[in-house]
Amino acid sequence: MNNLTKNLVMLNCVFGPNNRLIEKVNSYISLGDVDNPNDMLDVLENSGFMDEKKTADISRFIKQDRINFLMEYMVKENIRVCTVFDKNYPERLRYIDDNPFVLYYKGSLQEMNGERFLSVVGSRKATSYGKWVAESFVSALCGHGFNIVSGMAYGIDSVAHNAALKCNQYTSAVMGSGIDVIYPKRNRKLYSDISERGAVISEFAPGFKPLPFNFPYRNRIISGLSDGILVVEAGEKSGSLITATFGFEQNKEVYAIPGNIDNVNALGTNRLIREGAKITTCVEDILEEFNTIDGVIEDSYVTEGEVSNLQVDIINALKQGEKSILDIHELTGYHIAELNSSLTVLELRGIVSQGRGKQFRLNTITKER
Repeated sequence: MNNLTKNLVMLNCVFGPNNRLIEKVNSYISLGDVDNPNDMLDVLENSGFMDEKKTADISRFIKQDRINFLMEYMVKENIRVCTVFDKNYPERLRYIDDNPFVLYYKGSLQEMNGERFLSVVGSRKATSYGKWVAESFVSALCGHGFNIVSGMAYGIDSVAHNAALKCNQYTSAVMGSGIDVIYPKRNRKLYSDISERGAVISEFAPGFKPLPFNFPYRNRIISGLSDGILVVEAGEKSGSLITATFGFEQNKEVYAIPGNIDNVNALGTNRLIREGAKITTCVEDILEEFNTIDGVIEDSYVTEGEVSNLQVDIINALKQGEKSILDIHELTGYHIAELNSSLTVLELRGIVSQGRGKQFRLNTITKER
């Protein structure tokens, strides 16, 4: 670790991700030229822009030699560091306001400068419908080469990461805690999988607790790492709306899945649509922004000889949305026994799935001719 990186990490540990203050310090003292931390302390004590508490905090950190202890710990835990001055710093983050000076990470950052990154966010208390939408969209987008960014929270975030991993596609999780503080704890396996096959990232120093105000702040990085933001479900005060707001400010395209007006998990997404987000009802609504649609998209599972006429009618009925078997009966006119048999076949083939209340839905979202 060179002097510049070591000094930036030290300031990040003491001040937290106070990037404007760190920038001020670097402009004042040129951190890359400081070899002895005590020399930096002497200069900062007389700088005039450090209050008494900050001066005392950094003095204690230096005198207790915490930086060397931290570096040993990071080597042991396989925690890597990237600063804004490094070549492997994610290029998209260079252009956002208040971009992080220091990133701690596990995994690989190399893929982050590739094409087609989409942030997928939504409610922690996602409905079964929301989870299905997230998984369906992410799976289809991964098939078109998209990489997925999210925040590793419960609900939509976790579904998005898992769907990307299932498709063997790169995914990155931006944490609201120190890189070694897994939150939520139940996502320990997901954290491990992303670390091995993508990247877990944090601008918070190791050991930093997942305090409530960390998460809205880190959301600017989730949006900053991507070319667009897809909001699947969001309540009226959802943190996902903060990510979308950062997306608007960063001139990113924001996509929102509409929902029923009486659904509390759709209040946020419906509001985003009113405020200028693109109403998104199928994957092609996103693909067309990236010029990835060539002609008409055919249903991947409706090809001659693969499904019966009855099954085609069921699929066409489910294109209108979730349906109970009685709804399908009314739309198609088939007997309940015939529908039960065909729905079982379609479920076994992965074309249809059954959610709560015995509501059936398609597993692939496609666009009509």
